[in-house]
Amino acid sequence: RELDIPGLNDSKKLTEKKREALYEIITAQAAAWSVARVEAAEIDEMDILNARMLVMQRAIDGLSLRPELALIDGNRDHGSRYAIETPHCLIVGGDGKSASIAAASILAKVSRDRYVAEVLDKQYPQYQFAKHKGYGTKLHYQMLDRYGPCPEHRETFLKKWEARRGETSRAGNRGEAAVARYLRQRDYTLLASQWRCRFGELDLVARDRQGTLCFVEVKLRGSGAIALPREFVDSRK
Repeated sequence: RELDIPGLNDSKKLTEKKREALYEIITAQAAAWSVARVEAAEIDEMDILNARMLVMQRAIDGLSLRPELALIDGNRDHGSRYAIETPHCLIVGGDGKSASIAAASILAKVSRDRYVAEVLDKQYPQYQFAKHKGYGTKLHYQMLDRYGPCPEHRETFLKKWEARRGETSRAGNRGEAAVARYLRQRDYTLLASQWRCRFGELDLVARDRQGTLCFVEVKLRGSGAIALPREFVDSRK
């Protein structure tokens, strides 16, 4: 049946508020709808392409009405292990061309974000999933740096984190080396670098000519902007 939903568009081009509103309209008015999922372990066991094929077919199989034709976003309908079995048509850029695909993208994204914010956030509150929704944001990476991965983190996602952490570590080492040179040039004696205790880590420990101990926290910035120490040194540090 014909169904006109104003504002329907690719989910990535909509605000969270608009997606949430459209989700309620779609689920209330669509003749049939279905949302399926694959677990992180399943994705790691196969690959993202096979996981996409598997979960799309699961969603199709979950419909209360059997479709004569499925519209598939993109140019792939199979992986090495799984394929779309229902008669279908591939549409490149489909979420911007087909109202049905756009609606499906909204259902998928809202369902995924709700699960992360409402379920995973309660299971693993230390990661603050409700704030970053599990995407590769600065906050998410900071929580991973602090707590390490949990069972819900995909290996493919962790590779990006590990690569980023390696780059950050190398940059940090360069920054600490530059500060160490600066201190030596001003007659400071360096006593330790990356000194760890049960409360955390100090980048550098030095002593000036008067014998005063100096604890140094090194931060690199991508711009020339100057930051105040209190932005980085909290009460715990």
